This record gives sequence, structure tokens and C-alpha cells, in this order.
Amino acid sequence: MPEKFKRMNMEWAEKIGPNTYEVINRIFLKTKIEEQAYNPTLAVLRLGGSYSNERLENACGIALRSFITPRHKHIRDILASKQDLAEKQLKNKTIDGVESHDASLDENKGHLRGSDYFKNIGQNSNKNGGKD
Repeated sequence: MPEKFKRMNMEWAEKIGPNTYEVINRIFLKTKIEEQAYNPTLAVLRLGGSYSNERLENACGIALRSFITPRHKHIRDILASKQDLAEKQLKNKTIDGVESHDASLDENKGHLRGSDYFKNIGQNSNKNGGKD
């Protein structure tokens, strides 16, 4: 492999964006032998062709917040599960600089009961003889 391979990958990553550049840089820093980083960095950079450079950049940003040294698998999984799109959509849902709340994102947080529910608990238990 040519010695300029690292520089070529770093330049390619820089064209995509700062998050992608940082991921590629961390992969190179993590390996003891530079040549061991060639295939992993190429695998990450090629994800831009499979998805898009914009999505790759967003996914790298998510991966950097979650992992010290993001790997191809981490970024691929973020792209495959469309976490990058969900985050972008959430960022776009702002009104006058205030983030709006999307209840559909709270699916796994259980059911919320309003104050009316709790007002009627005592009344319902009296009607049923204390049995609900």
C-alpha cells in the first residue's frame, strides 16, 4: 500500500465533513500499525456511496457521541436503522427556536394518565366495593 493512502483517506473524509474526518482520524490513531486501518477506514468512507455523504456525516456525529472509537459496524447500524434521519427530523421540528415535542417518539415510555384519571379513582373504588 502506498504511504499516501492515509492522506488520501483523510482528504476524502474531510470533503464529507468534520464528523467523518474525526471518525477516520480516530480509527487511524487506534491502530498500532497504520496499514491495519486502511480497510476499516475505506469501509466507513464507502458508506457514503451506499447511503449519501450527508447521511454518513450525520451518522458519524451520532457515533462520535456514543463511542470513543466508532467502527464501521456502529456507523452502518446507525444508517441502517435510520437513526441519523430521526435525529435530523427532530432537529428540524423547532418552532421559533423552541423544540416541539413529538409524542410518537415516546412510544416506549408507557402510558400517561391525566389528572382526571386520579380524581376518579376514589369514586370508582367506592362504587365497586373497593374492588377494581
